[in-house]
Amino acid sequence: MRRLRHHQDESAFISVEIMVATAFSILFLVMMTNFVVIQFARGVVRAAADEGARAGARVVTDPIASCNNRAHSVIDGSGKMVAGTQITCAIVGDQIQATALAKFQPWMPGIPVINERVIAISHKEEVPQ
Repeated sequence: MRRLRHHQDESAFISVEIMVATAFSILFLVMMTNFVVIQFARGVVRAAADEGARAGARVVTDPIASCNNRAHSVIDGSGKMVAGTQITCAIVGDQIQATALAKFQPWMPGIPVINERVIAISHKEEVPQ
């Protein structure tokens, strides 16, 4: 039976592999977290456009202002990720249309910037006669 020889100078050899594996694991975790945060922010932008269109569709004196105010209140309460979102509202026939333009910056270089354009349409309510 042969005995394995142990060299004293190889005692820390495995630490390089562990450090590289840990670095890649943390990098992957940050990328996945960034993906989840961007998906959440995209949902906020969709909700802001929907809420704005719904608010503007109600029977109000100024549907454009109502649409803009409601959409911006959703955006303003949602943090930095959606802070640069632009909301525009318009009346198109018997509908109110809210358009949201957002740009999501990734946390790490090398990942492309995501541009999001959401259009929400709601039929305007009419005063019952």
